[in-house]
Amino acid sequence: MSPISPQPGMRQKTSRTRRLRLVLAFLAGSLILAALGLQATEEPRWRLEEVLSIGGLKSDLLSMWVGLAVDADGFIYLTDNVQNSLMKFDRRGKLVKKTGRRGSGPGEFLAPRQVDVSAQSVYVVDGNIQAIQVFDKELKYQRRIPLSFAVNEIQALPDDSLAVPGVPLIKSEAGKVIILDQAGRPLRSVAFIRPDKADATSMSSFIFAPGGELYAALFWADRIVKVDAQGHAAWAKSLFDPDKVKAGKKSILGISQSMTFKDVALDPKGRLFVLGGSFSQTPNRDVYVLSPDDGRLLGTLTLPQSSHCITIDRWGYLYSRADKGSTLKKFRIVASEKNSHRP
Repeated sequence: MSPISPQPGMRQKTSRTRRLRLVLAFLAGSLILAALGLQATEEPRWRLEEVLSIGGLKSDLLSMWVGLAVDADGFIYLTDNVQNSLMKFDRRGKLVKKTGRRGSGPGEFLAPRQVDVSAQSVYVVDGNIQAIQVFDKELKYQRRIPLSFAVNEIQALPDDSLAVPGVPLIKSEAGKVIILDQAGRPLRSVAFIRPDKADATSMSSFIFAPGGELYAALFWADRIVKVDAQGHAAWAKSLFDPDKVKAGKKSILGISQSMTFKDVALDPKGRLFVLGGSFSQTPNRDVYVLSPDDGRLLGTLTLPQSSHCITIDRWGYLYSRADKGSTLKKFRIVASEKNSHRP
């Protein structure tokens, strides 16, 4: 007996059912991929749009590295490790003032590092001078705050105190940020690594939020941490493949020769921006945006060129130094075309 052919209405119904199953299977697969974060073709959430460039490879205005700060009026302050100088630029990139020369005397530098500003003063630390040098906003030298050790990082806090890193080779100070008064006397310290885990590898870039919370991103470990205003650990975050970080080339002291993270900044909404190092998908260019509440990764920005530092001003503009420090770049952070959320 010949098989019975399905009626035309039955064939049409079967075809519709098959198409419906395919559509449902596709939608289910898409939802699973989105939930797992596996949509590799998704565009970055935000992008950078350059609005200002200072210096450059063909200019002798800036030479090399290191410090970068922006005050509440939009003036830009840079230190230069080759010219041994401190410079101030206006919001249009015009050089307003320059001071300093090589030496260890008042207002002189041997290895100028980070710079930060308060309402009245400019503070500069030097890798070879055990002091914080203080200038007024016109870059006129004021005084020195003596230290028992040289530091590379500094932050001026709202209460007129100053934050510097503890000495990593001193066990009692490793993994801590020390808060000093204007005379250089320690007021307190904030630990971002457990004392039994702190060692020479605990060096980090750090920043205090206006509310007193501390964020730190370790230079040689895959670890970003938040400590609340009471000094309690709030959260810790890792971003990379642990096997890849562990396999990185080590020095004779057992410290990785590849920096994991290089700098941190906070935007006006309190979000944490972390400049990645050698283990990033785009080394020394990827900037990770983390939620201050739980460390959740919100998105990634990519700098056009490698950099060692970032900062964000009160208006939300992001700054970095490019061309090994000989160029200063200022960027507007804008939403990607597929995401209208404004950062």
